[in-house]
Amino acid sequence: MAVREEMRVAGHTYAFRDRPLGDALDALRDAGFELVEVWLGHLRMSCDEVAAALAARRLCAVAVSAGGFYAPGEAAATQAFALAQAIGAPVVVACVSPLVLGEVVRAVPEDVTLCIENHWDQPLDRPGAVGAALAASGSLAACLDTGHAILAGVAPERFAAALGSRLAHVHLKEARSPALPVRLLGRRARLRLLGRPAPAFPGEGALSVARLRAALAAASYTGVVTLEHEGADAGRALATLLSAWRAAGAGSQKAV
Repeated sequence: MAVREEMRVAGHTYAFRDRPLGDALDALRDAGFELVEVWLGHLRMSCDEVAAALAARRLCAVAVSAGGFYAPGEAAATQAFALAQAIGAPVVVACVSPLVLGEVVRAVPEDVTLCIENHWDQPLDRPGAVGAALAASGSLAACLDTGHAILAGVAPERFAAALGSRLAHVHLKEARSPALPVRLLGRRARLRLLGRPAPAFPGEGALSVARLRAALAAASYTGVVTLEHEGADAGRALATLLSAWRAAGAGSQKAV
């Protein structure tokens, strides 16, 4: 099955979270990205200034990544939706606590889609939990974070297949699969006893870009795939992910 051309690739400013937004955007532009996802933590200026920074570099924002909304009345939700509208990003990505999901859904602007993201260390860690959250509103969609899927013990391609047509955004990120005894600890015990897992460089973990891309094609996915990395050497990591993504696409086309 050929991969549909509508699957577009973006770079995530979070990969360069140790730099000011302008420098992060420069790094993504220089790496050849035209589409970017803006991390809310980079909001150290007005929304209009962010829009101007993007325009000056001829970059298009496809999403705002907000991290998570976990408590009632969080300012992050208001900030994320305002930034998305200011920069023309149609999607806000966030992990949302089920306890505040109704409140957050009511705050989503009509021209923005909230994509619920899976996090291995939060209640929305596996396909069933994400699906239950999506059932709260027909306007919600899902964001699959491949790294968090692996850390939760679910192959990203299986996660994508389970989400089906509700999947509207993807974070492509490497991670190492935890050993069975570690998974059996449960997410809370794992976090308390072991802390957060060390980032994995692309190619050194359990991510199969080819299998994921095939699963997305089978689901007729037409959204954006944002390349993300949490460790060192972000530029080389994103380039490695991009190369793997392109190679997977070329391989699937030859197989048709």
